[in-house]
Amino acid sequence: KYQKVNHFPRTQELTRKDLLTRTLMAMREAHGPSACDFLPTTYVLPADAEACHNAMMRERGAAWIVKPIASSRGRGISIVQQPHQLPMDDVVVSRYVSNPLLIDGFKFDLRIYVAVTSFDPLRCYVFEEGLARFSTEPYQNVGGAALKNLFMHLTNYSINKHSNHFVH
Repeated sequence: KYQKVNHFPRTQELTRKDLLTRTLMAMREAHGPSACDFLPTTYVLPADAEACHNAMMRERGAAWIVKPIASSRGRGISIVQQPHQLPMDDVVVSRYVSNPLLIDGFKFDLRIYVAVTSFDPLRCYVFEEGLARFSTEPYQNVGGAALKNLFMHLTNYSINKHSNHFVH
């Protein structure tokens, strides 16, 4: 009975990949190159298609990860090396981090949960426990057949539960 809104207005700026990319790029532009320096070179297609194509041609052989802008659970993600491999859909294309931090040779991600109850004043609660997700195949430098092995590159449960190496 105390809930006033289900979602705060414009919070999709943080939850949709294309909008988050644009927001982070605007921060970088406003505050200098060191702002958001954790974000690899990233393009939103189709708007940035020419710039993305040019970057891929400059960095021949580099790997790029392609993600649908509003998808989840690893659906539609691919890793490509050539501009002709890019889909015509609305996607975010980022330079693949080829030297990721690993735990025992496996890629992982960390989920830290935060509840935001107010933006003005900002009031948020960080939960003491988080979640780590792991790939099910040991990581190898990107190239050849390894590009297609999503069990090596992605940590999504919905992908890795189908791996022969998945442990329940």
